[in-house]
Amino acid sequence: MKRGYPSYADSGVGCLGQIPAHWQVMTLGRLGRFFKGSGGTKAEKSETGYPCVWYGDLYTQHESHITSTVANISAEIAENYEQIQYGDLLLAGSDVTPWRIGRSAVNLITERAYCGADTIIFRPKGKLNARYLGYLGDCVPSRYQKLCMGRGVTVMHIYSSELKDLVIPLPPL
Repeated sequence: MKRGYPSYADSGVGCLGQIPAHWQVMTLGRLGRFFKGSGGTKAEKSETGYPCVWYGDLYTQHESHITSTVANISAEIAENYEQIQYGDLLLAGSDVTPWRIGRSAVNLITERAYCGADTIIFRPKGKLNARYLGYLGDCVPSRYQKLCMGRGVTVMHIYSSELKDLVIPLPPL
């Protein structure tokens, strides 16, 4: 039995099922834009400098939300990396395990921060609750959709051209 909302409606998307009637169903592509992370090699990791989120960190260090990083990059090489903003959703562009394709976490770091290569960045263009986006990016319905979008056999890849069609339930702010 569902509780908490007076009425529910069919989302029109099989993996989402019923959602509260006053929520919307939207695609990520309508809510923001995608672009690729860039950067060098893990050898450029530093103890000091600017926080940097690496592709592998999305699998090993972050559950839905990025509040700190395990590595930094020096100011001298930061121009070779993609700067991220508070509220950006970072997605891993590849994996060998299909169910983990597009593993994601939202950036909640308020200071200047960067991400490395093989990372896809979704940047909302309007107001969107960053914490909700973090949970939403890796919830079961999103994982199922990303699994269907993945391409490859040995190594699965996912692209922003497909992620723009990821359907999400969106409550009012």
